Amino acid sequence: MLPCTVLKDIKSCIPVLYHDGYSIEHIYILGIKKSLVYKTLSFYARFGVVFNPLTYSCPISHHHVLDLADVSFIRSVIQHCSSIYLDEMQHKLWLKCHKYATLPTLAWTI
Repeated sequence: MLPCTVLKDIKSCIPVLYHDGYSIEHIYILGIKKSLVYKTLSFYARFGVVFNPLTYSCPISHHHVLDLADVSFIRSVIQHCSSIYLDEMQHKLWLKCHKYATLPTLAWTI
């Protein structure tokens, strides 16, 4: 079994290769199952990403990084500057609240 990060990297290459004219059989040669190629292309066509964003990706519960005060801070920053990038928000959150949240966490929170 491939490590999760390697699998994500390979999955992200599938739509690129397919749109560059490679057939499913050529992509399948990467050492992944043909069903994974079809499933990844299906997710990409439907959602624009190589995974199903509607499923919860972490089966084990974990401690929440952001509390209510952090969410209020994020809300006030967005009200002040609605076109802020996630990495800028991440930096502001670190400077003001001393909390590190990943970009997906921030996107999910917003």
